[in-house]
Order: sequence, then C-alpha cells, then structure tokens
Amino acid sequence: MKNLSTKNKLLFFKFLNDELTYLELQNFLFETKELEKELGKEIYSDLLLFHHNHKNAIEHLDLLLFQRNHKNAIEHLKDFASKVIPESEFETWKLTELLNKFIDEPQKIKEYLDIFYDLFCGSFDEEKRGIRLRYMFLEHLGLNYFWWMDEHYLRYAHRSNWKSEYRKTLDNLEFYHRQLKPIAEKILNAINQGDIKIISKGKYEITEELKQELESDKIYSLKHPE
Repeated sequence: MKNLSTKNKLLFFKFLNDELTYLELQNFLFETKELEKELGKEIYSDLLLFHHNHKNAIEHLDLLLFQRNHKNAIEHLKDFASKVIPESEFETWKLTELLNKFIDEPQKIKEYLDIFYDLFCGSFDEEKRGIRLRYMFLEHLGLNYFWWMDEHYLRYAHRSNWKSEYRKTLDNLEFYHRQLKPIAEKILNAINQGDIKIISKGKYEITEELKQELESDKIYSLKHPE
C-alpha cells in the first residue's frame, strides 16, 4: 500500500464512492504535486495519462486503485505490484461514513435504512457465482427498513391499507430513529475497535459475541407510538 496522506486518501475514497467525478479527480491529480511522492512516479504518471473521455477510464482507474485483475484492463496495469487503496480500507470507510450519517441525520433515516437493507441483502459476485457479498451484521437496521418503509412489502402485508401504514411511519421517523440509533452506534464502535474487521466487500470477521447479537434469527422489534 502506498503512503497516502489522510487528506489525499479521502479524495480517492470519495471517487470510489461516486461522490467525486472522474474529471474532478483528474483535476485533483494534476493540482496535487505531492501525490507523485506518495504514490511513486510510475503510478502517478499512469494515473495522469488516463484522459477523462476514454471509454474505459473509470474501469482502468478502479483497477489501479484496487489492483484487481480485470479482463478488459490494459495489460501493463496488471503488472502493478503495489496497491493504492486497499479494498478493506475503502469498504471500512464507506460503512463508517454511512453509520455516522445515519446517527447524525435522523431526518434521512428512510434513505439510510434503504442502503443498509441493500448492504444486508448483498449482491452476487460475478466472478464466483453463488457467493453473495453481504454484511449480515446490518440485519437489524436493514430489515427494519423493509418491514416498515418498503412499498412492495407494505402493499403485500397491508393490502388496501398500505398507504395509511406508510404515512404513520413517515410521521414518526425520529421516534424510530431513537430506537435504531444505539444499534448503529454499536456497529460503528465495533468497526472502530476491530471487533468487526472488514476484509473486502461483503467479507468480514466478527467476534462471536457480536455475531450472536447482530446476526441472530430474532430481528429487533420497533416499538410504535401509542
């Protein structure tokens, strides 16, 4: 791994998280001269060579950042031995950012719980069919989105009354947030303390105690306003 400063690493994180466009990243690369020292001349020069309108630019840059073998990547990128951004670091940053936002922004609870639900359900690894990349420790957060805020489930569960149930949920988001916030704080603290260690997307290590608490068959049951 290259010795990137915290400030510069954050820019790469934001790019990989779709918070920064490729053109913005290119401008950052041209303007930040200390990156040549941090990344090494070879990697820095190759990064600068990717033109923003190249049809495979994003794919190539992702390969550079994660150092993955990709069937469509140009050959010399496969020869890089050093990683710029370890996937474990990016995934850890992405999760902690999301958890912090959920804790601090109760008005956006629906938006963030929807993301937790997707991360809990996961996605299949295209290269290893049958392997689902998912974060099981998010089930208390993710499933409490699905049961109370997902339109398709509400239509199925409440039939013609689904809009009324949905409106009740939206009217009491902060009430629900106060109940779910401690769960998010527990997960965030566990990641920060190393009790949950992210290895790569959907792959992680978790202590047995936390596994039993966060990945149990009994999902946390929200209390509803009287």
